[in-house]
This record gives sequence, structure tokens and C-alpha cells, in this order.
Amino acid sequence: MCGIGGVALVSNSDIDIPRVLGLMIAKQTHRGPDGKGLWWDESLKIGLCHTRLAILDLTEAGQQPMSSQDGRFMIAYNGEIYNWRELRETLELHGVRFYTKTDTEVLIEAYRWFKREVVHYLRGMFAFVIFDRHEKEVFAARDRVGKKPFVYAETVHGFAFASEIPAVLAMPDCNRKFNHDALAGMLLHNVRHLVDPHTVYSGIKRLQAGHAMLVREGKVVDVWKYWKPQANMKDITSARLREKLEEAVQLRMLA
Repeated sequence: MCGIGGVALVSNSDIDIPRVLGLMIAKQTHRGPDGKGLWWDESLKIGLCHTRLAILDLTEAGQQPMSSQDGRFMIAYNGEIYNWRELRETLELHGVRFYTKTDTEVLIEAYRWFKREVVHYLRGMFAFVIFDRHEKEVFAARDRVGKKPFVYAETVHGFAFASEIPAVLAMPDCNRKFNHDALAGMLLHNVRHLVDPHTVYSGIKRLQAGHAMLVREGKVVDVWKYWKPQANMKDITSARLREKLEEAVQLRMLA
């Protein structure tokens, strides 16, 4: 696992971005012992941070936050794209040139090519944020079943996100009041966790599994569900089930 975090602030915010990013990294160091990085642009009121657990490309080329070669896109990403080689080959056929052996760079270029539809081409577990400097917007997505965590807050200063709640609490003016309705719902229905998008704090939400979001000028402008499971029992046989399970295991052995 890795730890991601960042802020996208409203134009009049005076928050010390590198200080907040530093606090986010400190709260998530245990998620990534192989590297720490932060990036921010004061003029655009945007910043990203990352604690790295190296999986595919173990060199410095895999450090994050990672920029596209032209500087347009910046990414903070946690996860693994199992079909990254196939995606890379497809993009190379369209003339895309790659400079690392990471799935992170493939994800950046896939987003450039497919934009918000990129989630439909990904097989894997992921939570990521991509900042588009040209459009001045942030795109975020979480994998289909929510294997990778993504929590966020909206405050008067803007938008903050991270892999874990304590890192989001580094954002000033984050509402720390307990979410009594969500707690009551958990107890009422006798479940052992708070159902997404709720957390124990009123001011912090989880991006739900199979969802994506768009942030502009420090505010969430759209959240949508891009996937839901399809039940088609007619095609289920023991042989097909075994085939799918073996394929799933093989994909996860890439690292």
C-alpha cells in the first residue's frame, strides 16, 4: 500500500500548503516506507503528497507525486493496475512515449487519452487523484469494490483528501464533530462499520467504491457511480468460475 493526500483550495485561502502536506505525510508514513514526496503550486492553490511502497518499478523513476513529461498532469496514486502492460501497448500504438516502467505513468497517459472514461479501462485496485493544469480541475477515482481507501473533506478553505482520516484532519477547519446519525445507523442495523460514504466525523466522507469525482476551484462539482456488479447467472459454470479465479490470481502475481 501507499499513502496519498492533498488539497485543492479556494482562491482566497491563505493556508500554508506545504505545512498541511507535511502533516499528511507524517500521519501516513507507515503506509509507504520506500519514499516520501510532495508537490504544490501556490498560484493554483493545489498540492499533492505521497508515501511510497515500491511495487513495480523499484527505481527513483517511480517516485510520486509524478508529473507527465509535458507538466500538464500531476498524479498521486495508491494501488496496482493489473492490465498496465496492455494499456501501455495500446497507447504506444497511438504514438504515446513512455519514460518509466511504472503503472503510474501509464495511468497518467491513459487519463490524457480517455479522460473521465479511463476508469472503464482499468483492471486493478486503486485510489488516485490527477490534477489537470490546463483545465484546472482534479479528477479522483476509487476501484470498483473499494479495496483502496479514499477519504475527503470540504471546508471553507477548500477540498482535502487522503488515504486515512487522521491525514485529512490536518486540514484546518475540518469538521471534527461526531457523525451521530451514522453511528446510530450502525448500531441500529447491527453492522460492524460505518457504511460509505459516512465516517465517524461529520466533516469527512469516503468516496464510495466504484465512484469517481471532479473538483474545481476547491469544491466538489460532481460525484458519480461508474460501475456496479452485473448478475448474470446463466453464464456461470464451474469451469468458467475456475477460469476466472485462475485469471484473477495470475493478474495479481505480476508484481
